[in-house]
Amino acid sequence: MPFSEWAAIVRLEDDTGTSQPSPAKVMAIKRFLTNEPKNTIPTSIILSIDQPGYDLRPLNPDDQENHYLGILALTDREKKPGLVIDGQHRLLGMQHFNPQLSVNVVALLNADDTEKAFQFMVINNKASQVSKENLEALALHYEKQQLDKRLKTARLTLTPNIGSKG
Repeated sequence: MPFSEWAAIVRLEDDTGTSQPSPAKVMAIKRFLTNEPKNTIPTSIILSIDQPGYDLRPLNPDDQENHYLGILALTDREKKPGLVIDGQHRLLGMQHFNPQLSVNVVALLNADDTEKAFQFMVINNKASQVSKENLEALALHYEKQQLDKRLKTARLTLTPNIGSKG
């Protein structure tokens, strides 16, 4: 089921002058997925889901060791119990590319607004560029030309994005 049936991207009305999802970023995600069949969205979408609006059932009620594993069932789609904390452009771009595309989700259940604000700020203010040493630490034996070609589908290049080795 499309996320838009049960999750909101913004709470405020469109006429408030607040920042809305960028159409250019949405189309960049669609273009990224269209340009290369191998391209995917490997990172999780972060959202919160509030009760009432969902029911959490144990995956296996008899398994006391794994009591934290469960199945989340949405019960109230009219009130949209979900709120996207991070990943709105990815979701909208994926929806334009293929509404049936699956994506990993990390859900904060019944988080209060302070926790939602905290998660949003940490996620959006702690990003940093990848150093060349981090890539080298993976000890990958990649073909530079092939990697450069793939990175171009994401509008990236190897050298400027990972810095230079000192």
